[in-house]
Amino acid sequence: AEVYIAQAAANQEAAKRANQSGVPLWAMFAMLVLGFDEAMGMLYNPVYLVVVVVLIVVAKNIYDKLNVQEEMSMGLIPGLLALAPKVVPAVLEFGQETLEKLQAHTDEQARKMAQQTEQQQDGDTFSDAVEPEAVNTSSRHSSSPLSAAVTELRQRTRVHNETKTEQ
Repeated sequence: AEVYIAQAAANQEAAKRANQSGVPLWAMFAMLVLGFDEAMGMLYNPVYLVVVVVLIVVAKNIYDKLNVQEEMSMGLIPGLLALAPKVVPAVLEFGQETLEKLQAHTDEQARKMAQQTEQQQDGDTFSDAVEPEAVNTSSRHSSSPLSAAVTELRQRTRVHNETKTEQ
């Protein structure tokens, strides 16, 4: 009977420790006081602020992708051992997805720019001088779509100026 009582008391003590927040109030206050200078430096330096925000967003996405909460439920050491081989592939995958989204956005901007250029031109001779298909945005290994659109715009302007001088 005494063993059961001792075991119940140990369980109660363990439950009390598990319900505590973990960080004492004085430590939170000390971090606020000592971190005030860093917070002000971040607010007054926009580059530092942007870098910190981007790092937080990237860390949150990788945290969600790795499902850290579930892995760490096994304990600190087993969780870290389970997460270690997954970190680099997750970061690479996140970077690849981000670059693909950026590439798609850049391609769309180049198409819009080419369409706006076409719409602003007066006369059929100018719009027929360079075909809109000349912009090669489908190839990943060619120059960027934005530079292709700028090159096309320069060609159209040159052709347009030549046709104006001939008239």
